[in-house]
Amino acid sequence: MYIALDNCFKYIYLGFLCMAPFIRNINKIIALKNLND
Repeated sequence: MYIALDNCFKYIYLGFLCMAPFIRNINKIIALKNLND
């Protein structure tokens, strides 16, 4: 059970690492939109 849970957290962590750059880009786009308004 502990091994399965560890793997689950590992996949969540990897998924977060993969998503982080996209989230940063979205935040930049929102910031640019706010500046343009």
